[in-house]
Amino acid sequence: MVLKPGVLPIFAGDDIPPIPDSLRNLRGQDGALRWKANQIAEAIEGHAEDPPARYHLWLALGEAWASACKPKAKFRTPEVMSAVVGDIDVDVTTAEEYRYSQYKVSEELDLDHLSSPKPE
Repeated sequence: MVLKPGVLPIFAGDDIPPIPDSLRNLRGQDGALRWKANQIAEAIEGHAEDPPARYHLWLALGEAWASACKPKAKFRTPEVMSAVVGDIDVDVTTAEEYRYSQYKVSEELDLDHLSSPKPE
């Protein structure tokens, strides 16, 4: 996911802050996401003034979208799995940090049609 400049918080020394207490139920004991993508997206807006929370929520949203692209267990037949090439992973970054080398090995998913843009 490539975000506009300033959307993904940057921290001094690239030190990633711990997940805030307000997001303690975002993940289960096993580290798996417990929230759905729409819940995470709503929480991003609700944490506009909390950079650590916003950072972790953006990463979680990318993870939720990537997991939605993977076949569910009941559909993991040999035929389906042979059609899936490689693993589906996500990297959340800003336009300034997105390198050409990343672009060359990534796939483009055009999701603009899913919702109208927010007024700036």
